[in-house]
Order: sequence, then structure tokens, then C-alpha cells
Amino acid sequence: MGKKKSPAHKARTRKAGAAPAKSSGPLPRMRVDDYVTFASFGREILVECPECDDCATIRQIDILPTDRLQRIAKASCLHCGKQSQFPYPYNAWKTLPLWLKTRCHGNSLWASNEKHLAWLEEFIGAGLREDKLACATTRNSLHAILPRWMTAAKNRDDVAKALRRLRAKFSQTANRSS
Repeated sequence: MGKKKSPAHKARTRKAGAAPAKSSGPLPRMRVDDYVTFASFGREILVECPECDDCATIRQIDILPTDRLQRIAKASCLHCGKQSQFPYPYNAWKTLPLWLKTRCHGNSLWASNEKHLAWLEEFIGAGLREDKLACATTRNSLHAILPRWMTAAKNRDDVAKALRRLRAKFSQTANRSS
């Protein structure tokens, strides 16, 4: 008489042997042959306005003359006209009230602006990502530093769904400001 299998073992076995999800067609390919960093998306950063909770835009980041290590981001809201300032530390993405931010797999998924969002949509949506960069530059390129939960094939549908939520939020904002 064999050992009884635990429910967790049965679930792992079932997942491993399950057929892959059917898609509506082949996923697009992406050839990563450009060195992409955050600077590649421009200096514009979309943040939440502290006055009206709508979308404000950071277009200027100043270094304080008294302390060259501290920076201040200046934002303006097109909806209420409020001019705001935010501390802009090295890890500003963790502290800024980013406009294009949502939860996905227990993590924060964000984009700094529309160009960044479009790149993420293309990268995550690609079924095959061919890395054609030299090893020395690949380490610092944006595609190489994305978290594993975001790039894992098993999470692709959930991450794509979260990116669609961000796209919808951006589209609503763009429609209101035009």
C-alpha cells in the first residue's frame, strides 16, 4: 500500500501536468535591442494632485542649492491649477503618489507616464522576448531589472489585465484634459 499524497502535492502535480491555457492566437515577439532606461520615457511623471486627487504632472525636478543630494519635484494640476512640490529622493517611485499605479499579485504595478505604460504593455504582451543587447549593458536596461513576478509567463494575463486598468485610467484622464 503506497503513501497517501497530500492535497498540496496533488495540486502541484495537477498544475504541472495541466494543458497550457488556450490563446486566441500566437503572442507577438519582442526583440530587445534598444537600451531602455526610465530616462527613455521622458521627464514627465504623472502623480496624484494633493488638492483635487486628480492627475497632476511633474515636469521639473530641481536640485536644492543648500543640499546637492536633495531634489524637489514640481508638479502642476491641469484640473484645479494647484502647483505642488514633492520630495524627490533616489527611490522616488516608492514615495511619489503615482497616478498610474495599481495592485497586482500583492505588488505595486506602476508606470510613470504614457510612454512607460506603452512600453510595459508591449514587453509584457510579448510571448517571446529576444535579448540582443551585449551582456554589459543588459544588466542596467529596464527589461533586465523588472521584477520576476511581472515577467513570469504564468502571471502574464494578470499583469496584462492590470496594465489595461492603468490604460483605462490614463485614457479617462486624457479625455478629461482635452
